[in-house]
Amino acid sequence: TRIEAGIKAILQGNLDSLKSEEFLKHLPDAIRHLYKRKDLTSVQVLLGKMIEQFEAENMGGRIQLLHCMTTIGENLAADKQWELLNDLLKPFVATIRRISIEEDLLERIADVLLLVMQNSWQGEDNKIGDTLLLLFYKIRSGEISHDRSVRSVIARVQDKGIKRSSLPGLLEQYLAAPDNEAVRNRLIYQGPVAVRFAID
Repeated sequence: TRIEAGIKAILQGNLDSLKSEEFLKHLPDAIRHLYKRKDLTSVQVLLGKMIEQFEAENMGGRIQLLHCMTTIGENLAADKQWELLNDLLKPFVATIRRISIEEDLLERIADVLLLVMQNSWQGEDNKIGDTLLLLFYKIRSGEISHDRSVRSVIARVQDKGIKRSSLPGLLEQYLAAPDNEAVRNRLIYQGPVAVRFAID
């Protein structure tokens, strides 16, 4: 098929297919098929080439790629392919920090980042989660200069997606080690829902 031919070309270094709206529409399902077949190497190369193209594109091309990468990110999160999803964090974080996009796409990216954050805290390596949490906090607080709509999207995603069931455990960790800055931040930087829980 044309999608398979396009993927083969990308793997060989020809990125022209990544400029095709039709190809990008079908790429998320094709990538899902690859990792379900355990062809993780091809998926990693494809994601790397997408990021390479994203960084080289003008704004219109970036938005088109972002829609595709966001759908891929949502699929990876749903399928718990966290290591592959980590490969997409760089363009997602760059977008939230600097690029002006429509609210719907921004909210979808923020939702994916929130899931990555929460998954990070369930494992032994909390670094990714803590880094994303600090980014969200800096946007909400206005420390990173953003318009009000971006701040409201991040606040909405964080307040809606907060895992209330995790708050008692976080509070317990904080009370056991009040000098642990990372644990304190995980409680406070999650926004007013977490703060109200800690105060109550």
